Amino acid sequence: MNVIAIDKLHENEVSNYMREKIISKTAKKEDTEVQISVENYTLAKLWLIKEIDSREYVLFSEALDCISFECREKTGHGSQQSVRQYVNTLTCVSAPFEIVKNDKGKKIIRRREIKS
Repeated sequence: MNVIAIDKLHENEVSNYMREKIISKTAKKEDTEVQISVENYTLAKLWLIKEIDSREYVLFSEALDCISFECREKTGHGSQQSVRQYVNTLTCVSAPFEIVKNDKGKKIIRRREIKS
């Protein structure tokens, strides 16, 4: 029985069935995903700051396209859906930007007006 148990242990180690190995591989994947998300959020924020400071506002659709492109170029990742979430976060009620419609009915992103 002892020999069978040792053989099974070795088989599990080789096949990556050991719990410790599975956890460490999963943790590395999650760490990478979190790192990419943090980096892409930062890219989105910096892009909005740069563009809005130079032009006063940007079209919402342009922001999604450009930020997605920049994220993909710099990190290799950046779906429109994830960028949309970053923009939603950056335009929430307590954030420095807001989404409004311009006189043509298009959604734009601009700096939030400070109410006194």
